Amino acid sequence: LPISKQSVTDLRRLRRAIPDDVEMSEILRELAWASRASGVRIESITPSQPVSSAGAQAMPIALSVKGRYFRIAKFMHLLRLEAGVKGGKPYASGRLYGIDNISLSTGDKGGLIMASLALNAFVYGSTTTPAPASTTTEP
Repeated sequence: LPISKQSVTDLRRLRRAIPDDVEMSEILRELAWASRASGVRIESITPSQPVSSAGAQAMPIALSVKGRYFRIAKFMHLLRLEAGVKGGKPYASGRLYGIDNISLSTGDKGGLIMASLALNAFVYGSTTTPAPASTTTEP
């Protein structure tokens, strides 16, 4: 069967959303972009080894960000907008992320709060690439 031009376009979008490799540098760039665009500060990023998840691999990332509540909400919203399905068609300007859990802790007198996110970045198929060590930014 011939492959339609739309199928090729959809496949490219899906590969952008769920690439074949972990591509940790791309994940770090996307997280940095979302933090700048939303006005939050990334305090730490701790990736773990990928785990199986419904035909793909999910790479768990423990992420801590600091900022005002609505800026943290914008940060999560920007990550969720990177990839998805709309009107039955896939779209992807970046990787597909899933947020499994979030916990907020009270902030300082300036109104800043700390959010700890359990984030998943997805990889197609299986992978054996080790996750890098934890990264923490200095205050």
